[in-house]
Amino acid sequence: MRPFAPGEVVVLPGVTVTAHETAGIVSDPQTGGPGGVRAGGPRVELDAEHAARIEGALDDTGMRIDLTVTFEELQSTAAPVTGLRAEAQPARLDITVPLPDRPDEAQVLLEVDGAGVLRWHFAEPLTGPGAPVRGPGDGQTFAVPVEQYELRTGPATERALFDFGRRKILHLLRFPIEWAAGRVAVSLARAWEGRHRPYGLWDAAAGYFDPAARRELSMVDASWFDGVRDPVLLLVHGTFSTGHSCFAGLAADDAAMRRLLARYDRRVLVFDHPTLHDEPGQNVAWLLDRLPADRPVRLDVVAHSRGGLVSRLLTDPAVAATAGRPAPVVERLVHIAVPNAGTVLARTDKLRALLDVMTNVTTLFLDDVSGSAAALVLEIVKDVATGAHQGLPGLAAMNPDEPWLKALNAEPRPAATEVFAATTDFKPGAGAALPLRALDGLVDLLFAAPNDLVVPTEGVYRANKYIVDDPLHIVGGPPFIAHTGFFGHTLVRERIVGWLGG
Repeated sequence: MRPFAPGEVVVLPGVTVTAHETAGIVSDPQTGGPGGVRAGGPRVELDAEHAARIEGALDDTGMRIDLTVTFEELQSTAAPVTGLRAEAQPARLDITVPLPDRPDEAQVLLEVDGAGVLRWHFAEPLTGPGAPVRGPGDGQTFAVPVEQYELRTGPATERALFDFGRRKILHLLRFPIEWAAGRVAVSLARAWEGRHRPYGLWDAAAGYFDPAARRELSMVDASWFDGVRDPVLLLVHGTFSTGHSCFAGLAADDAAMRRLLARYDRRVLVFDHPTLHDEPGQNVAWLLDRLPADRPVRLDVVAHSRGGLVSRLLTDPAVAATAGRPAPVVERLVHIAVPNAGTVLARTDKLRALLDVMTNVTTLFLDDVSGSAAALVLEIVKDVATGAHQGLPGLAAMNPDEPWLKALNAEPRPAATEVFAATTDFKPGAGAALPLRALDGLVDLLFAAPNDLVVPTEGVYRANKYIVDDPLHIVGGPPFIAHTGFFGHTLVRERIVGWLGG
C-alpha cells in the first residue's frame, strides 16, 4: 500500500494514478482481479447470490476483469458535491492504464465503493484499431470522482454513511469488439436487443410462462381473434425487460392467475417488444398489425414501467392509421410503476447515472425483472465505452422534456377507460443491507423527490392533466419493493385482480 498526497503522481505496475485535490492510500494492482468483482471488496454484508448476479452478467457479455486497484482512506480537499454526478469534479483520481493488447478489444472501469455501490467510468472512446497507431506508451485515462457524502438513510438518530467515498475498488474490464472502416461495427446494445428482445405476441394460457412450453409456442396473429368479442387481457412489460420476466411474480401466483384466466375465459396475451431502439409508437404499430383489420379489439391492459406509455398509445388514431388497423378499445388500464410524467434517468445527460442505477438494481434485487435486465445494461455500457452509442429513442420516450410526452399528458385520461395505478417510494428499513441504503440515498439526491429508484412516485398517477384517481401507494414493508418488485408483492397482485373484475 502506498500513501499519496494531493497533486502527486503514483506510478504502479501497469497503472499510473494522478491525484487531484485528493489524498489516500493505493494498493499495487492485482492482475485479473482474483475472486471477482466483490472479492476483497466493500466491507458490507452482501449475500453470495447478489454478488453472483453481476459476475454472471459479466460472463454472459464477454467482459472479464483484467486488473484491480484498491484505494483506502480517501480524503477530498474539494467542496462537497450535491448530486450523483456533479458537473464539476475537482477532486478526482486520474487512472491511466495501457490500451488492450488486442486491437479487437475495448475496456471500461467498474468501481465498487466502500458502501457497496457500483459505478461505471469511461475513458475517451477509441477511434479505430489503426488510428492512432498504438505505441508502447499508449494508454487510456479514466477520471474517477472522489465524492464525499454524508447520507442519512433513516431516522435523524441513525448514523450517517461516513464511509461513502472513502474506499474504492476499481476493476478494469475488457471485452471483444468488431471494427468496420475504423469504427465499431454496430451498436452492441442494438444487436443484443435484436437477438434477445424481439417482438412477439403470445398466448399466456398456452404455456408462455413455462420455459419449456414457450419454446414450442407459435406467435399469435389476427386469426387468434376469430369469434372473440369479449375483452382480452394484454400484459405489456417495461424497459430492459421481457414479458416472462416482468410478470413472473404474477404468473407464479396460482390463485391470481386462475382468477384472471377465468375472468377472461383464458384470453390473456403477452406483448414482447424492444424497449430501447424502437419508440412506443413503433411498438404499438407492430402490435396493431397482428390484430384484426375489420374491427376494433376490446382490451384490458396491465402495464409495467415504460409499457404504460406504450399502452396509452393503443387508442391513438394517428398510430392506428399508420398501422392500417382500427384502434383497440381499451376498457381498463392498470399502470404499475409507469413513468407517466417521465423520469430524469431518461434524459440524455443522465445516461451514465441510469447505467449506474440499473447496474445496482440488477445486482441487488433478485427478482426476475432485474435478472433479465443485467446483460442489456452491460451492452449499453460497451456502446458508451467504445463510442458506438448513437442514442436510445425508446428510452428517450420517458424523458420528461420530450415534446411527445408533454403532448400526451396535455389531455386528461380517456373517459371511456377505467385507469388504475400502483406506486411506491422506496425506503429500505434500517436493517437493510448497506448497499441498498446507500443507493437509495444517492438516487434521492438525483431525483430530489420520492421515487422507486427508477420512476418518481407521484409521476405514476399525476402527469399534468393525466391523473389517476385513488392510486395504490405501497408504504413500508417488508417486503420493501423498488421499481422491479411490484408483481412479487401480494397486495399488488390482489389489487390488480380486483381492478380487472376477477
